[in-house]
Amino acid sequence: MAQAVSAMSEAEADILRVFRSYGVKSNEMLFFNCGLAKSHPPRFKRAMQSMMDRGLVVQERHRNAYSLTASGYRASLSA
Repeated sequence: MAQAVSAMSEAEADILRVFRSYGVKSNEMLFFNCGLAKSHPPRFKRAMQSMMDRGLVVQERHRNAYSLTASGYRASLSA
């Protein structure tokens, strides 16, 4: 896991800190404010897609909702 965290971009670490600031744990959903995604759309989308590809985050049915996986939760503690 340390390798995944060390390879994390600044945008990914920022997103994981948002999860942590709200106390989100594994399999808990967080709705992201549309403003956050719209203020930096390419950066946010690339970071979220990268984390989904690595199995750290799961996109929920609602397009602005994401959940941390167990690996994502562990990574959020280190971000």
